[in-house]
Amino acid sequence: WYAPVLAATVARGMLPWAIQRFPAASVGLVSVFERRASPTVAAILSGLVLVVLLYATNEGSVLVSGVIFGAAVSLLVIRWLVKRFGGVTGDVLGASVELTEIAVLLLCSIRAGHAL
Repeated sequence: WYAPVLAATVARGMLPWAIQRFPAASVGLVSVFERRASPTVAAILSGLVLVVLLYATNEGSVLVSGVIFGAAVSLLVIRWLVKRFGGVTGDVLGASVELTEIAVLLLCSIRAGHAL
């Protein structure tokens, strides 16, 4: 039951960091939010969700590996798409969220012994 919460938390927790770290594309609304995105606030909120998950489940190793794996996938996807699109766009962020969620859900499934 915790896998969807973990996947959403990791995927969305990376967005403010990506907006601050990579340049916005010349078109799109990301440039408007560039100054407002706070990686610190995202880290605090994501950390709170992860602490609740840790206390609610007995799956500490899965949670830690999900965070590390999800963050790595998100970073790789964003880097690749930023090069292709010339900067961060809403489409880049959306694709990052979707692919990161899929990767974390797949990892949780494998770790739980429900491999495809």
